[in-house]
Amino acid sequence: MRCTAEHHAAERAQGDTTTLRRDSAAMVRDQVGPALAAGVDPASPQAGPIVAAVTAQYAHVFGCPDDAGLRDRLLTRLETANDPRRDQYLQLLAVINGWPAPGSLAPVFDWFIQALRAQATAREAVRRG
Repeated sequence: MRCTAEHHAAERAQGDTTTLRRDSAAMVRDQVGPALAAGVDPASPQAGPIVAAVTAQYAHVFGCPDDAGLRDRLLTRLETANDPRRDQYLQLLAVINGWPAPGSLAPVFDWFIQALRAQATAREAVRRG
């Protein structure tokens, strides 16, 4: 959670003054959930449009180009958010506040992280020729 808070603080320090925006975790969950349920391999060509949809939406929300730098930042953010302690924290918040317990996003994050890495590897292989 500390790393996640530090990433948010760094974005704000770099001039990100938006107040409310759709959470990147929700963006990934909404796009990746159906692919995960359908058994799409994150390293397959079928994962490409899903990754493209998430990164395009992320770029739009954050007002930056959908490029390798954005994908690297998103990968870092999701690797940080994929910490099991995040799920524990959210479970505790639910108990304390009397909310329904949230489902774990770890499977969705794992899938998307694998897909981002697979695409980065494929792009690098093409670049090297």
